Amino acid sequence: MKKILFIGAKNKGKLLIEMLYNDDVILREKLKIFGIYDDMLEKPFFKSKIKFFNKRIDLIKLVKKVDYYILAIGNNKIRKKYANFLFDFKIKPFTIISKKAIIDKNVKIGKGSQIMPGSVIRSNTLIGEHCIINTNSSIDHDCNIKNYVHIMGSAALAGSVIVDEFSNIGTNATIIPNISIGKNSYIGAGSVVLKNVKSNLVVAGNPARILKKTNL
Repeated sequence: MKKILFIGAKNKGKLLIEMLYNDDVILREKLKIFGIYDDMLEKPFFKSKIKFFNKRIDLIKLVKKVDYYILAIGNNKIRKKYANFLFDFKIKPFTIISKKAIIDKNVKIGKGSQIMPGSVIRSNTLIGEHCIINTNSSIDHDCNIKNYVHIMGSAALAGSVIVDEFSNIGTNATIIPNISIGKNSYIGAGSVVLKNVKSNLVVAGNPARILKKTNL
């Protein structure tokens, strides 16, 4: 049985742990949750019997005892920070794929990504590393979702959409075909994107318009 460490003890951690406990994750081997780590909290946001740790020295000790880690963190850049830190340790990021997701056979999913229940990913789509494809989101054919992207719940991406690194697609946002979303951009909830979005921008509305630049 392989041991797994959760990093992040807010609501994202709760959802992912419940998926494992409720047998809603595609597994190739048996797993045991060894602990939860979050250096921003004194205790988890949810009730759990799993051992909780919050000191950096704990993390260094923990990674020597586990086989996999899961980054239960919604912030794209913080996920990247932890992935970089853990790279030198001989543990692997665990890829979570819900049994309730619909994924075509020729979809490629990068290591450490999380595919949540009800999400749909169609043919020839590429999902990068450490992405979050959230509940009931839809990604059509031939899309390219690059590393550390967060597609939020019920967002809909039409065919041949490109989303560059660190970008967020808000809840219920819609992106029409052949659109490119630049790096580190944010698409507001409920927005309808009809034209390309450059890097480092916040856009929102129907049709989506530029509101401001993101913090680099």
